[in-house]
Amino acid sequence: MLLGLSFTKCTPEENGDTPVHNRQIIRNAVTDVDGNKYDAVVLGKQVWMKSNLRTTHFRDGSPILNGGTDTFSFELPCYFQSTATPSISNGLYYNWAAVNDPRALCPEGWHVSTDEEWAEMEKYVSSQQQYVYGYESVNIAKALASQEGWKKYPEVGIPGHRPEANNATEFTAVPVSSYYNSYHDGYYGKFAAFWAVSENDPNEICFHYCIDHDSPIVHRNRADKMSSISVRCIQD
Repeated sequence: MLLGLSFTKCTPEENGDTPVHNRQIIRNAVTDVDGNKYDAVVLGKQVWMKSNLRTTHFRDGSPILNGGTDTFSFELPCYFQSTATPSISNGLYYNWAAVNDPRALCPEGWHVSTDEEWAEMEKYVSSQQQYVYGYESVNIAKALASQEGWKKYPEVGIPGHRPEANNATEFTAVPVSSYYNSYHDGYYGKFAAFWAVSENDPNEICFHYCIDHDSPIVHRNRADKMSSISVRCIQD
């Protein structure tokens, strides 16, 4: 049973660039082992954290190595902090070893989102016209993207165009980019990327879902395990 829901409904702007909001938010839905609190958003039958994970410890309290200061190895679970956004309020980056560690990154009752769960979320959002830009049901990136931080781009219906009209779903995908080979890739503002494990073969196959500043759709790609990217937890 979902508790503490708040509902907000808005009407679209006359220019049609802002989808209708139909948001279901759970305030302080979960607290991680470090004491960080997270709001959650309900999308269809799923409950997602509304912001990126920012814990520096596994669920059992074991520390995760800081890849920016500790000895770094791709085989060891590490987190990284963005140099472009020193505050961790936008979350931390985690490498594949941390995402796939049996000690679990997400708080009790939550888990790292899977490839299958991302597909279900996309299907739901695409089925709701208030979250779709234009006439193509796949054009949902703008409804998932945050309203701040995006590199501007002139094409309509994308996160980088009128970002104040983004985030109808309240998913709040922040364009913090990623790390690669333990170095920040310098693309802050251009994209948001999220780990997605595979339910069929979680040890071998991993994906990431990417929201770009210049594209109306959400991109699904096989992920490079040498990358460190954001994590969104979803309720069990």
